Amino acid sequence: MKNKIIHCYNDSPIASDFLDFMLDNFPHEIHYHFVLQNENKYFKEYQLSYYKKLNNIFSFIDLLRICLNCDIIIIHGFFSPRLVLFYLLNPLFMLKSYWVIWGEDLHSLDSINAKNIGNYLLLKIVVFFKKNLLRRVKGVITYITGDYEDACLKLNTNLNYYKCIMYPSNVYKHIEEIDNTNFNKSTINIQIGNSASSNNNHLQLFDILEPYKDQDIKIICPLSYGSEIVKERVIAKGKKIFGEKFIPITTFMSLEEYRKFQLSIDIAVFNHNRQEAMGNTISLLGMGKKVYMRTHVSQWQLFKELGIEVYDTQEFEITLMDENTRNRNIQKIQEYFSEENLLYQLEQIFN
Repeated sequence: MKNKIIHCYNDSPIASDFLDFMLDNFPHEIHYHFVLQNENKYFKEYQLSYYKKLNNIFSFIDLLRICLNCDIIIIHGFFSPRLVLFYLLNPLFMLKSYWVIWGEDLHSLDSINAKNIGNYLLLKIVVFFKKNLLRRVKGVITYITGDYEDACLKLNTNLNYYKCIMYPSNVYKHIEEIDNTNFNKSTINIQIGNSASSNNNHLQLFDILEPYKDQDIKIICPLSYGSEIVKERVIAKGKKIFGEKFIPITTFMSLEEYRKFQLSIDIAVFNHNRQEAMGNTISLLGMGKKVYMRTHVSQWQLFKELGIEVYDTQEFEITLMDENTRNRNIQKIQEYFSEENLLYQLEQIFN
């Protein structure tokens, strides 16, 4: 008999794409899906027997009932204070829970951002209980060894490690148009960051790119989700420095539309202090694009282990990769970040 499996999601495009992938590839009747949001922005209204929003006491009672009879619980990012409270009241459920590490998960274990002392103290308490709960999980799911090691260090314990690329956004999908990509065009299109989050450190990137503002470049900046304040600040500064060469993207695109947009990119520069934008990075590398990132982030180590060439943001220059490096990157991305590999890894966890 197959395991009964619960998934607890936060509302995000990555998680909603994962649910679609699950519906296409795995039996519906053994997977139970719960979304931790009041009003779902990215999840559509699925007509499923086992799909529910966790937005009131009755939905959490339903979660409790199903947890009592399930075999596996998969936590897709342990952000929600409500989910932390649920586990505090039912700590034994941790013994059959797998924690899928998201970048914000690790960051929140030792960095608390609060607007006032009251919020700070509340978040401090949440983090304390979160750490104690996570020490009991049955396993940690990630494909980045550095994130697993960081989690063990921050929790001061050894955890079972399950390697899985986990999300369709991390799967490289070949686009036919890439075969006709012109890598020798005159204008260089540079993507900076992946969202209107302060974690992108856009303003520091502007300082790095400003010496090249008179060259034949375009600075393309995805800002379709994140903070409105950050978005406005980045657009104002970008326009001031680069003028019409700065192109903000403020409307949300489907995954297919976004990947077609990335075909036009020549160089991508990411300046996150921690693991983030992996779907972006994988897609761009698989298209043969040159990608810059900070050397201390965990994905730098991952790509080096896979033999994939990435570059240091602090050593930025407007040059493209040679053909051999580009083709080698494409081949290695296609081999590891494949749908076949994702399905195999998920089967190992589910069974």
